Amino acid sequence: MAMTVLHLLGPLRPSGMERMLISSAPYWDDHDVTPIVVGQGADHPFRAELEGAGYDVRHIVPVRSRAGLQEWRALVTEINPSIVHIHTEQAFVSAVWGARHVPQVRTVHNAFPVRGTSSWSRRIQARLADGRVNAFIAPSQDVAANEAVVGRSCEVILNWVDDRFQGIGEGPREPYAVIVGNASPIKRHLLALEALVATASPVAYVGSEANASPHEKALLDELESKGLLLHRGVGDPEQWLRRASVFLMPSVHEGMGVALAEALSVGTPALVCDVPGLRWSQSEPGVTVLEPTVKAWAAAIKRALRDAYSSASPEHDFSASRGVHAYVQVYVRAIAASTRADG
Repeated sequence: MAMTVLHLLGPLRPSGMERMLISSAPYWDDHDVTPIVVGQGADHPFRAELEGAGYDVRHIVPVRSRAGLQEWRALVTEINPSIVHIHTEQAFVSAVWGARHVPQVRTVHNAFPVRGTSSWSRRIQARLADGRVNAFIAPSQDVAANEAVVGRSCEVILNWVDDRFQGIGEGPREPYAVIVGNASPIKRHLLALEALVATASPVAYVGSEANASPHEKALLDELESKGLLLHRGVGDPEQWLRRASVFLMPSVHEGMGVALAEALSVGTPALVCDVPGLRWSQSEPGVTVLEPTVKAWAAAIKRALRDAYSSASPEHDFSASRGVHAYVQVYVRAIAASTRADG
């Protein structure tokens, strides 16, 4: 069935869902789906890439404001989509009620807090808006279990990677580590950087430092001054992942890291923390789960650079075609359920 899907995101940046939209662009036509991407705010450094991949991209004021809610309602009315797909956590209630006459799907992209003071807003939003959402999607079983605490039942659809990451290359690995992702407290790059400095290990750092702490920047400076920083800044991670001996993801929590899936797809062993959003990977070949201590990470990095091997093919299917097919099936069911409810 032909359908138009209106994807609501936040600022359009080179992060998980935006990169997944790029890699999935060739497959929507196979299902007669026309996706339209909506970014919120004025900061959209990844807009040109999305448009270059063929997406119709719009932007509105953040829906948490009155003006943004009005713009969102007007855009939904103008496009009259078959379904709205909400990807943003912020102002979830406004996003849902602004498109209340259209079938809706929500992907919860991270393991957001469900306990403590910070969880109350999520619980209130769930009570106010969940009844108008036709389906919830989680990118990992970890996130699905987390959302069950607030009463949400999520279908698990694993994140996917670009087709060019499929296939493990032959030949020896080079003795360096790689970090992929934009700096933030949640990514906890500080832990990996401290371990790298302690072991004098080479690293390619592929990501933005815009939100890096002064300590993280100082450690990167130290690695650079010692000739140990092979790459610094935003860039294409493929070349670095394919040759690296180990991929580092010390996050506090994740949804289901796309960069980790990319590393596994090209056979790069990975070190991750034992946290929500990464535990799903424990069964994957080449993954080592560590406690978040510099000592543990330093020892594991030294061992990985010494061994320098490629891991076996991943057990999970990280292909974009699989992800698109699964999303479309959810859309079809959500539209059908909404039609029955209206009838």
